[in-house]
Amino acid sequence: MEETTNKSGMSTGMIIGIAVMVAIVFGGGAYAYVNNKAEKEKKDLNVQITELQKISAVSDASSNADTSDWKTYTNDVFKYTIKYPNNYQLADDCYNKDENQRSSWSSSAQEGVKDKYAVIIDQAIADNFPTCGEYNLPNDKLINIYINEPSADLNNKEYSTEEYQWAKQTGTKQEEKVITINNRKWYQVIQNQKSNNGIYYTEINSIKNNKIYYIQWKNADSKGTHDPLIDQIVNAFQFTE
Repeated sequence: MEETTNKSGMSTGMIIGIAVMVAIVFGGGAYAYVNNKAEKEKKDLNVQITELQKISAVSDASSNADTSDWKTYTNDVFKYTIKYPNNYQLADDCYNKDENQRSSWSSSAQEGVKDKYAVIIDQAIADNFPTCGEYNLPNDKLINIYINEPSADLNNKEYSTEEYQWAKQTGTKQEEKVITINNRKWYQVIQNQKSNNGIYYTEINSIKNNKIYYIQWKNADSKGTHDPLIDQIVNAFQFTE
């Protein structure tokens, strides 16, 4: 059988051969692309699974930690209690620079804030720390607790998101989600860029009796890395009524 040729002088067999080669090349390229994409997605998924396993391990460790011999602080004014390790210190008063002595928060420039602040730190509390009107985080093992009493009616809410709207307006990067502590919902914000005083931090809040309860701690980096012991202390927070 005689092979036909086209005007370019190429035979039908040559055209078929070239077509087959092109199909193989493009088919192989497509397969390689799809295969590489699948491998990347598999790798990314494995990384996510590993991170979730780490978080779960920390969470389990926090939940199962033995806190029976920890100190207990009870705030009878705002009706909450929290436990913390024996080698930590808690202050619910402050150092008044004008009077050169420790006093309640309400005797400082911030009148009317008695019992609204408490700090937990892993070192001896100096005579001049914390300073009235200031509650900056000096290290990543300190926890701040403070209460806000806004004028607006919050009784129909579980937590506040309004406090963080400025971040969206100013472009501040943060990670937001709802968490549960002792069967109560808290709104959590992890700041992904340094604050004005040069730190990364996490803050959570929950609303009770028309008051916003805040707990704040410093992170080591923008990912929210911190001492797992902080989780154990935070998970020990409970309302007493």
